[in-house]
Amino acid sequence: MNENKPKSVVDQEIDIFLLFKSLKDLINNIFISLFKIIRFFLKNWIWSLILIFSGAALGLLISNQNVNNYKHTVIVSPNFKSIEYLYNKIDQLKNFDDINKAEVEPIIDVYEFITSKEKNIDIARFLTDNVVELDKHNKKNEIEKLYKYHIITYYTSKKDTNDVVYNKFINYLNNDPYFNKRKEIEILDTDNKIIEYEKSIENINGIFSKLGKTPNETLPSQHLNIEMFSEMDKLIENKHKLLEDLNKLKVLRFEQTKVIYDVTKQLNIKNSKSYKMVVLLPITFLIGFILTAWLRKKYLNLSKKI
Repeated sequence: MNENKPKSVVDQEIDIFLLFKSLKDLINNIFISLFKIIRFFLKNWIWSLILIFSGAALGLLISNQNVNNYKHTVIVSPNFKSIEYLYNKIDQLKNFDDINKAEVEPIIDVYEFITSKEKNIDIARFLTDNVVELDKHNKKNEIEKLYKYHIITYYTSKKDTNDVVYNKFINYLNNDPYFNKRKEIEILDTDNKIIEYEKSIENINGIFSKLGKTPNETLPSQHLNIEMFSEMDKLIENKHKLLEDLNKLKVLRFEQTKVIYDVTKQLNIKNSKSYKMVVLLPITFLIGFILTAWLRKKYLNLSKKI
């Protein structure tokens, strides 16, 4: 029956057989190579240990000299149109206390930007028409000015104990005379707006309160009934809008205590990259040791033949 098999089927069986044979040879060669490497290290275990400890010690020394051992992140809210001021401050930061490097970028939230103000929809449409991507930060298009929250990342060589460096850094960002004077003016304006909103809500509540009374409970001139207000839904909607705006104003007033308000922070994040050399150097030394021994063996073999 084998004689009746088509040639293509026979060729396929031969190919599969060769494939498995090649795979088997490859696995055998890998195990043989591993065995030789292990035997080499066991034979030269003293030199292997010396190289491992030397590489680890040198890697630790290099890592300890790394100026960016600790990473710190701060989410901030720049107030009083101080976004450009913040970015300039970070760009110009040099030799500040223990900070070796600092950078800032916006926390991109397209939904929050569009829904925060009605006119922002038109701004977003205009930017999109002009091929400016709202969801990507690029210093050339200054997209950071559109967003409320920004993240500052800075690095130190030492751990910031008791937030000493952090407090100095935040004070440094908030020491501009112009913006501090503007802060006083805008805080007063925000306080007045809060009072006006609270009065407006109180007046609407007063109307609803009168609607709930019977004619005997109010003066004749103050008689109000549901027929007098054909737009009650609109009045309720206005109250909800006022409450939302009042809440935003109170949050704004809370954040206006600083020019650059620090919302949240995460300090003393150990930079894992700084200790890679502790592992990489011993491995490099061992690989170099193996290559040196292999080249030496090849050289001796060639010398015997010549």
